[in-house]
Amino acid sequence: MTTPAKAKRPGLPIRYRLKIARLTVLAVIGGYAVAAAAAAAISLWLPALGWMTRAEAVMTGTMLAFLIHAVLAIGVFSARSERRAWATVIVPGLVLGLGLILTGGQGRGQGAIPPPGQLTSQPTAQPTAQPAIQPAPPAPAPQAPALQAPATTAAPPGPTTLASPFTGVDA
Repeated sequence: MTTPAKAKRPGLPIRYRLKIARLTVLAVIGGYAVAAAAAAAISLWLPALGWMTRAEAVMTGTMLAFLIHAVLAIGVFSARSERRAWATVIVPGLVLGLGLILTGGQGRGQGAIPPPGQLTSQPTAQPTAQPAIQPAPPAPAPQAPALQAPATTAAPPGPTTLASPFTGVDA
């Protein structure tokens, strides 16, 4: 008995598979790095510009980081060449990194740490006498409600009266 020869399926070349692997690593790791830098920049720069509070800026930066990571991944895989795919990640990363370095890595908004040359030592104010805070008296224990027998109106016994669980319930 002869078995038919296995038909050889043409596989994808190893170079193509390695290119896809490199692009995947670039999209995942490079996209994460750029998204993290963007989240840091947004959460530092928006309060410094006075556009929102720090908490709102951190939430905005974090939410936009997800969008930036997804857009970068799409950009990496839609680039015409691998060189352009690298540029899709490297250029925004360098711009954000340079911007963070030039601003000292911190915003100048509410609660920002001043640069070392601008530290000032001011005498601390003496604490004023505060009246002692009296603890609140304990709350009384809750009392159980008094149980009352339900008011029932009994129907006169007779041949047409059936026992009903709803006897005595007001409608």
